Order: sequence, then structure tokens, then C-alpha cells
Amino acid sequence: MNKHFIPLVTLGLVLINVLLYSTGWLQHNFSIDALTHHPWWIFQAMFSHGSLGHLAGNMLFLMLFGPPVEKHLGHGWFLLVYLLAGVGASLGFGLIESAAGLGASGAIAGIIAIYPFAQTNWISTVLSGGAVLYLLATDFLSGYAGYPDGVAHLAHAAGAVSGLLLYAAQHRRGRYP
Repeated sequence: MNKHFIPLVTLGLVLINVLLYSTGWLQHNFSIDALTHHPWWIFQAMFSHGSLGHLAGNMLFLMLFGPPVEKHLGHGWFLLVYLLAGVGASLGFGLIESAAGLGASGAIAGIIAIYPFAQTNWISTVLSGGAVLYLLATDFLSGYAGYPDGVAHLAHAAGAVSGLLLYAAQHRRGRYP
């Protein structure tokens, strides 16, 4: 890839999330209970946020981890992994909790899980891989302990696992080193 890479998909996803939040359209037309009665609920949940802080946190993590992963995967695969990790997060959380989650964090967790593979040296790979394993373990443990902080930790874990499975499938096909 060229050294002047522009993370178009990452920037587009941030823009879409901010615009949808700022218009209030999704928030006013969103109900966790009604979500499962519409076929688009999985995607609607991915672009809805409970508060400005929720949106800001998700977009910060997307801007930190998205560009190197997008550069590693390419624009098309990055978008596909983001969307499918978000679907995996919603379905995984829904199957375990019989409820719908809200926000982009499951999709972003899928991107974060791939981040170590986008590193260019073994030290960064090992350190970021350890950090991802730590986050994954704490999300699983926090998820099974309940949600006193209001965070859907199991959705994060399901998104991360979805991202890793998608990456592994492409790796097996020789798409990534």
C-alpha cells in the first residue's frame, strides 16, 4: 500500500455515526423492545448511541484502531469485517442475553481484535496482542458478572470473536500474511 493511505471507510463510518446521532433520527425511532421485530434491527443498533459520551467513546476507538486495520485489510474488507463483526456482536449478545445491544462498540471490538495483525514488527504485535487478549478476557468476565456499569461486555466479546473468525477465514484462504 502507498504511504499516503487515507482511511476512507473509517472516516465515512465516523461521519455516518455522528450525522445519525446529531439528527436524532435513529434515537427517536429506536426502541430496544421493537428492535427484534424489524429485519434491519442489527444495523440500526450499530449506528445508534445512548448518549453523546457513548458516541464519542466509540468514535475515538474507531479512529484509533480503524486506520491501521483498514490499511491492512483494504477498504472493502475493512467495511465487511466492521459490519459482520457488528452483526456477530448483536446476534451473540442477543442469544446470550435475549436482548438487543446498542452502539457500534461490538463492530469496533472486531476491528480492535484484528489490530495486532496489522502491526509491522513483532514487539508491537506481541504487546497489542496481549492488550487485546486482556480486553477480551475482561469483557467475558464482566459480561458474566452482570452489567452494573450499563456496558454490554458480552457484545464486545462477541464482536471481537467475530472479527477474529473473519480474519482467520481470510488468512486460511491466503488473503493475509
